[in-house]
Amino acid sequence: MSATRITAIDRRERSAQADSVLLYGIFGLLLFGPVAFGAVEPWSIFVMEAGATALFLLWIGKQVLDGGMKIRGNPLFLPMAAFGLLIVSQLVFHVTAYPHDTVSVALLYVAYAMLCFLAGQTLLRGAQARSLALIFSVYGAALASFALLQGISSNGRLYWIRQPRMGAGFMDLT
Repeated sequence: MSATRITAIDRRERSAQADSVLLYGIFGLLLFGPVAFGAVEPWSIFVMEAGATALFLLWIGKQVLDGGMKIRGNPLFLPMAAFGLLIVSQLVFHVTAYPHDTVSVALLYVAYAMLCFLAGQTLLRGAQARSLALIFSVYGAALASFALLQGISSNGRLYWIRQPRMGAGFMDLT
């Protein structure tokens, strides 16, 4: 009987740890995007997609650990699903001009959809929302300050080191 009790307590502790990893993993991955040149290059897209997949698999493992699937509804799911159906219909009926690009962007859309779904499942308490709002506010202010500094002293490179592969980089006002 005590072994069952220890197992139940251990499961609750592991579930709580998984909740923390999920919550901060999701928002850490979203904070990573702007630092990784907007998550538009192949390596940064891979990090976003692989991170979202790993977090989704962790969420599934947590549901198994908790003993059942609990999915909370969210009003965002319906329009996201409708847009996803539009993407799938383009691929199925071959009405896309660039099938390879459509597939690539569809995979990125699935990654963002997983992150949105996971955020809705794990962000449950007001205290969590307040702390994340503070984190995002400080992060946004720091990133904007950094962008202003780089814009003033730019040499046309990202972070003063790397030339962008796509686009012209920073505007030259002279």
